[in-house]
Amino acid sequence: VYALPEVGAIVRVAYYDGNPAYPYVDGVLSEGRSVPQVEPGEYLVQRDADTWVRLRPDGEIHVQAAPGVHLRLRPDGAVELYGTAVVRVDAPRVELAGGGPPVARVGDPVQVGSAVGQIIGGSGKVYSG
Repeated sequence: VYALPEVGAIVRVAYYDGNPAYPYVDGVLSEGRSVPQVEPGEYLVQRDADTWVRLRPDGEIHVQAAPGVHLRLRPDGAVELYGTAVVRVDAPRVELAGGGPPVARVGDPVQVGSAVGQIIGGSGKVYSG
């Protein structure tokens, strides 16, 4: 991973072949900043305290864009997506799979036993265009 240090960061300088005419930044020091915990074998790319990507030794990938807004991909195939406002999926076709019951939308015809009707209301948390 390559990134330029922030302006004002304290860096360690080294020189190619010991020649002071060819300096380069060898490391960025965490002076005055808290250093996050990283377990052995884990990789962390961090922009700030609230924005980061963690690659865990077990294969899990965890991404956070802001507090409460994150995506977790687990090696067992589980995917978790959390948002603090709207979670939007925009595609020509969206499939909900996994063996659950069919999903009906407001306005769809439904049959319950021998009765047939139309859905006239639903959760205020789910919308379909």
